Amino acid sequence: MSSLVSEVWMPINSQYIDVTLKLDRQTNVTQIRLYDYQGVFTDNPASIYALYGTQKVLLGKFTGEKYLEWVTMPVSPAVPADAIIVHKIGNNIPQKVQVYGQATGSLAAPTTIAPTLVQSVINFGVLGTKTIGVAPFELTATSNNTGAPIVFASSNPGVVSVSNSTGKWMATAVGVGAASITASQAANGYFTTATNVVQPITVQPVPVIAPVPTQTNGIARERKLKQQFGVNAFEWDLEDPNRPWEVDATRLPAVKKFNGIRHYLDWERLEAKEGSYTFSPSYNGGWGYDEMYTRLKAEGVEVLACIKTVPTWMLASWPSTERDSENVPVRYGNDFGKPSSYIEQAKLAFQFAARYGSNRNVNPSLLSVNSTPRWTGDGVNQVKIGLNLIQYMECDNERDKWWKGAKANQNPAQYAANLSAYYDGHKNTMGPGVGVKNADPNMQVVMAGLAAPDPNYVKGMIEWCKQNRGYKADGSVNLCWDVINYHVYSNNDNCSQTGTSTRGQAPEISGAAIIGQSFMQMARDYAGSMPVWVTETGFDTNQGSPLKAIAIGNRSIVETQADWTLRTSLMYARLGIERNFFYQLYDDNPGNSQQFATMGLTNADRTPRLATQFLNQANQLLGEYTFKETLNADPIVDRYELNGASAYALVVPDEKGRTAQYVLNLGAATYADVYRPTSGAQSMTPQRVTLQNGQLTLQVTETPLFVVASGTTTAPTPTTPTPTPTPVPTPTPTPTPTPTPTPAPAPIVCSATGTILREQWNSVGGKNISTIPLQNVPTSTSQLTIFESDRKVGNNYGARIRGYICAPQTGNYIFWIAGDEASELYISSDDDPAKKKRIAYANGATGWRVWNRYASQQSAPVALVAGRRYYVEALHKEQVGDDYVSVAWQLPSGAMEGPIPGRYLSPFIPGASLTANGSSNATLSGMPEQKVSMGAVKTELVAFPMPVTYESVVEFTLATAGTATVEIFDMQGRRLQQLYTGRMEAGASRQALLKAASLPTGTYILRLTTEAEVLNQRIVVAK
Repeated sequence: MSSLVSEVWMPINSQYIDVTLKLDRQTNVTQIRLYDYQGVFTDNPASIYALYGTQKVLLGKFTGEKYLEWVTMPVSPAVPADAIIVHKIGNNIPQKVQVYGQATGSLAAPTTIAPTLVQSVINFGVLGTKTIGVAPFELTATSNNTGAPIVFASSNPGVVSVSNSTGKWMATAVGVGAASITASQAANGYFTTATNVVQPITVQPVPVIAPVPTQTNGIARERKLKQQFGVNAFEWDLEDPNRPWEVDATRLPAVKKFNGIRHYLDWERLEAKEGSYTFSPSYNGGWGYDEMYTRLKAEGVEVLACIKTVPTWMLASWPSTERDSENVPVRYGNDFGKPSSYIEQAKLAFQFAARYGSNRNVNPSLLSVNSTPRWTGDGVNQVKIGLNLIQYMECDNERDKWWKGAKANQNPAQYAANLSAYYDGHKNTMGPGVGVKNADPNMQVVMAGLAAPDPNYVKGMIEWCKQNRGYKADGSVNLCWDVINYHVYSNNDNCSQTGTSTRGQAPEISGAAIIGQSFMQMARDYAGSMPVWVTETGFDTNQGSPLKAIAIGNRSIVETQADWTLRTSLMYARLGIERNFFYQLYDDNPGNSQQFATMGLTNADRTPRLATQFLNQANQLLGEYTFKETLNADPIVDRYELNGASAYALVVPDEKGRTAQYVLNLGAATYADVYRPTSGAQSMTPQRVTLQNGQLTLQVTETPLFVVASGTTTAPTPTTPTPTPTPVPTPTPTPTPTPTPTPAPAPIVCSATGTILREQWNSVGGKNISTIPLQNVPTSTSQLTIFESDRKVGNNYGARIRGYICAPQTGNYIFWIAGDEASELYISSDDDPAKKKRIAYANGATGWRVWNRYASQQSAPVALVAGRRYYVEALHKEQVGDDYVSVAWQLPSGAMEGPIPGRYLSPFIPGASLTANGSSNATLSGMPEQKVSMGAVKTELVAFPMPVTYESVVEFTLATAGTATVEIFDMQGRRLQQLYTGRMEAGASRQALLKAASLPTGTYILRLTTEAEVLNQRIVVAK
C-alpha cells in the first residue's frame, strides 16, 4: 500500500484487460474503497467486479473524478467473492483497493450463497444495410448480466457470416441478400436466460468501379529521386523569433539542402481567436508566412503545410482535466464521426487554400483577416488570393494517437469524416467558405501521416467514403484525400513507434520495405494508384534511444546514420513511394535519450550533418533522374534514367560491414564515372574507370555508390549480375549475347496461373542429380511465383521444379540455368512430360544468378510457338552451403528475363490429363500433394484444376499470421464471391472450393488479401 502503479503508455496497454486481485479467504463483500489518484476517465471507466468461482457480479464503475482521495463503493446486499476484478483500459485504474466484508471460509471450500435471480436483458442496435466487400464489422450488444457472454448467430451465413475467433464477435458480408442476426445470452448464477434480440441486415452489391487515372487533379506524377530528400521543419528554422517577419539569411542555407519541407504549423498561429485569421504577421508569434513561403518557392523548396493541433479557444470547451493540444479537433461533446463536428478546422483550411493556393477566382467576400495592428508600427494583415505558393496541405498529424486515449485518437471512420469536412465541406453540404477544394480545386490534400503504418486503416477510411460519399461518375469511390501518408522508423521491432525496439535497423531489412510494398499494393487495389508518401522517418544518434543508429565495423554512429538515411531514400524510390520527409531538421532535444530527440540532420551551428551531406551529394548527382528498375537484389543494383541516359546506384542491403563484388554491364560505354559519398564535401568526386567490353567490376559496400557511363551514344545493354562472394571462384564474365536486331513480334497473352510446382526430398546426400529419389513421394511441395527457388533452404536435399511454360512469341528461345550445387533443365516439344529433353545443366555451383560460369548452362536455340504451353522441368541437388536454382530465357525479340516471371508459368498437376497439342486451353485435373511448410514460408495462392469447368480447389498459405480473405472479382473490379475469411497462423495452408455454377464462362481475378500483402491470380471458367 506504500507505492503506486506506474503509468504505461505503450499501445499494448491501450486495450481492455482484467486485473484480478485474489482475496485470502472467501468473503461476503459489503464495501469497496478505491483510491483516486490523478486523471479523469468518464469515457472509459474501470469496471469493478466481484468474482465468485466462475461468476462475476458488477459492483460499480470507477471514473477517477475525485483527486487524491478514497472513493467508497457500497455493496448491498452483500456479494460473495473470492477475488476482485478491475476491468480497465490504459492507466484508467484505482491506485489502491480495499475490500470490506465478512470472511466466511477458505478459497478451497467457499460457502454457497444462492442469490435471487434477475432477468437478463439484451440491448442490440439496428444493423441496417451493408455493401458487399465491406470490411468485417464488430457486433456489439450490452446486457445487465455482465457475467455471461452474449452470443451472435446468422440466419443466412451465405449472406452474412459471424465468428468469434479473435475474442470479438465479427460479422462479414459474404453475399448479396437478406439475413438476420440473433443475439442471445444464457443464464448464470445470478441472472436468468435473456430473451433473444433479432436485427435484420441487408447486403447490397458493389457498383462497377472503373480504373482511376494515375494523374491526380492536374498535378504531374513525377517520381524524381530528389523527391526523396525532404525534411520536417518549423517556422523558427527559417525565421528568427526576434525578427519573425523575414527569412533569416543565416538559417536559409540549412533548409536549401533539402528538396522539400514538411512545415509543422500550429492552427493557433493562424487563428488565435475564433474567426480571426492572421497570416503575415500571425498574431500568435508574429511569424511572416507570406514571406517564408515566397522565399521557399523561389529557392525551389516544395512545402507541405501540416496544419495541426487544437487552438486554445477550442480547447477551452473541453473539461480542464481533458485538455491536450493534440485532442481530436472538435468542440467538446461533438460527435467524432460526423463531418459537421469539424467545421471550424474546415473553415481555416478554406482560408489557407484560398490564400496560398493557385486559384485566383475565389469570391473575396468569403475571405477575411484581422487587419488590426497589435501595436503601433506592427504589420497589417491583408486579404490575398491565389498566391500560388503551396500545393500540398496535410490535415493534422498522426490522428491515430492511441497512446493519448479516446480524447485524441480517431478510428478510420472518424478521421475520414474529419477529412470529408476538410476536403470539400463534406461534398459542399456545410455552407460556403468550407473545405480546401472549394477554395482551390488544384490544392492536394494529404491525409495525416499514420503513427502505426497499417494499410487497413486507410481501407477503413475508404469504406467510410463508400458509405457516406458514394461514387464518382467514373465509378471510382469519392475519396476525400489525394495522397496516402504514413510514418515509419526502421528498427528491430518491425518498425513500430511503441518504444519496444532496442535500436534502429538498416531500412532494407527492418520491415520498412514490406510496409511500403503493402501500402503501394493497397493504393493500387483500393485507391486508384493514389500517391503514397512517407512524411516521418529517421534515426537517432543518442545511444540510449530505441531508434538509434549503431556503429558497424569501422563505420561510426554518425556514418551509419548517414548510410541508413541515404539508403532509406533509395529504398523508397525503388518501392514507388513518391515523396519522403526525414524527421527532422534539428535535434528536438540534444543529449536526450528519448526516441526522436536526436534525429536532427543539421548541427546546432547550422552546418549539415554527414547524413545531410550524403543526401545533398546524391541529389546533386541524380536528383533529376527517375528510378526505372532493380537489376540485382544483393547487392542491390538500381537503374535510374534521365533523357534516355542511365545511372546506377549500388549497395549491400545489410548491417554487418559486408562487401560484395559486382560486374556491371554498361553496353557500348568506353568508360564510367564512379561516385562515392564523401564526408565534408559539397559534391562527390568521380573516379573515372576505363571499361573492357563495357564491363565494370565494382566492390560494393553498405555505403551506396553511384555509376554514370560515358563515352557512348548508345543505350546500355541489359545487365548480367555476378554473385555476391561465395566459396566458388568467380570466373571472368562474358558479355551478354546481343541478338541481331529484328522487328519485335507482338506478344501473345498466355494462359498461365502464375506459379510453378516445386517438390523437395530431404535427407539426400551427395552432389549428383542422380541421387534424387524422384520415384518417391516428396517430403514437401510448394508453389513458386518465379522460376527460381528460395536461397538457404537447407542442406542435403534434392528438388524438382516442374510445370508448364507458355511462349509469348513465336521463334527461337535461349534458356539458361544457374544453381548450387548441381542443376539440370529439361523441356518437352509440347506439354507431355514423357517428351522432355535436357537442354542445359551445371555440374557445380555457378553463383547466384550467374548464367555464364559454364558453357553447359546455356541451351541451343529452342523453337517455340506463341500461345502454346510446353512442359518444363528443373532438377536441383544441394549438399551444403548456399543453395538455389534459377532459370532464365531470351525471347525471340532479344529481351532477356531472368528469372522467368510467373506470368508465363503454370504448375504441374500430378495425374493431369492434357490436350495433345499443349495449347493454352488445356484442361487439368487431379490434386497436388499436401504442402508441408519448411524453410522460409511465402504467402502463396494457387487454384487447380484450371480452367474451371465444374469446381476447383483454391489453396493458400500465409507467410505471417493474420487475417486472410479470398475473393473472386470480375474484370471490371466487381466483387462476386467470398470464398474464405478468417485468421490463419504463419505457414498454415487452407483450401476453399471454387464452384463454377454461378460464374459465366470467362476470365476472373482470384484475390488473396492478407494484413501484409495482396496476391492476384487470373482464372478461367470454361463450362
